[in-house]
Amino acid sequence: AGPDGILNTADDVLMTTTTNALGVYTFPNLQPGLYQIVQTNLPGYSSLADADGGNPDNITQMSDSGFLLGLGENAVNRDFEDQQNDGVIGNFVWYDADADGIQDPGESGIPGVTVALWQVGGSVPFSTTVTGPTGIYTFTVPPGDYYLVFTPPSGFVFSPADVNDGNPNPDNRDSDPNITTGQTANFTLPPGGTAPELGRRSLSNRGQP
Repeated sequence: AGPDGILNTADDVLMTTTTNALGVYTFPNLQPGLYQIVQTNLPGYSSLADADGGNPDNITQMSDSGFLLGLGENAVNRDFEDQQNDGVIGNFVWYDADADGIQDPGESGIPGVTVALWQVGGSVPFSTTVTGPTGIYTFTVPPGDYYLVFTPPSGFVFSPADVNDGNPNPDNRDSDPNITTGQTANFTLPPGGTAPELGRRSLSNRGQP
């Protein structure tokens, strides 16, 4: 608080800092007075709790008398608890009628295709789903390093991967996973984010019974 001794008035003095690599922050050399500490979350994070049990982004109390810092006094353990938000991995599996690995106009999605999400280094799939009626699939999962594995339905095979037809954004139209294994490259899902364009898969029934 400023000279009037009241928080959130025009004479308040604002000081800012950032946490270090361990999440620690300090405000040294403070004058005695009334204080509050407000945090701003990084993108992809949300607040769970803080030291005073109230607004999880605003610490205003050290005791029943309020956050009053006396001469030579230190206020420690003024902690905020945040969490990483889940992110979304998802894309589309379509029927590649001409088996060229590019989604052309009129080539629609395939429902019921099994998609397995693996964590890098994992021994079993982290999650498994199937494509919906329009060929779309999604996973809502914690941030981390992942890859996808697609299993074609009976009568289908994988189309060519990573075909560049001259489009400035080829990943918006081509097929990404390995043509033999159905596995994508590894990718990183950031907190609260989305995966890169690595999960598009085209299937063809050319040459099949």
